[in-house]
Amino acid sequence: MDKFDFNIELDNHLKYYKLLIDGSNDVAEGIDKMVNTIISKKEKEDKLDKDDFIFIDSENIKLSIIQADVIKVVARLKLLYQLSFNLKIELSLSDKDKKILESIVASGGDFVFQNIDGKISFIDEEFSTTIVGNSYNKLSNIDLQPMYDELKNQYDLYHKEKDKSNGNKETDNK
Repeated sequence: MDKFDFNIELDNHLKYYKLLIDGSNDVAEGIDKMVNTIISKKEKEDKLDKDDFIFIDSENIKLSIIQADVIKVVARLKLLYQLSFNLKIELSLSDKDKKILESIVASGGDFVFQNIDGKISFIDEEFSTTIVGNSYNKLSNIDLQPMYDELKNQYDLYHKEKDKSNGNKETDNK
C-alpha cells in the first residue's frame, strides 16, 4: 500500500473545490442567460419554448448536485487539514491554496441544523430568515396560478403512480 500523502490529497481536493466553484458560477451564468433569452423571446415574439425551461430545470438540478459536492469536499478539506495539523505535517501548498484552505477551515462549524426538543432547526436563525425573505421576494409579484397548476399536476401524477403501485402490491399479496 502506498504511503498517504496529505499534501497530494489536499492539493487534489483543493483543485476539485476550485473546479466546483468555477463550475457553479458557469452554471449560474448559463441559467441567467437563459432567463434573459426566455424573457426576450416572450416580449419580442410572444413565444415560449419548452426546451428553454427544461434547460433551466436541468441546470438547477446540476447546481444542486454541485453544491452538495462542495459541502462534501469542504468537509474533507477540513478533516485533512485538522489531521495534518495534529500530526504536525508541514504543508507544501502554494500561498494562494493555503489562503483558500485557511478560509475554508475558518468558515465555522460543519453543521447547519440542530435538534431542539426533537425538532430540526437552523443553528443560525438569520439563515432561516434569509431563506424565507428570498422566497418571499421571488414569489411576491408573480401569478400563483401556473405554480398551482404545476403543483397540482405533480400531486395528481404522484398519487396516480402511488395508487397504481399500491394496486400492484395488493394483487401480489393475493
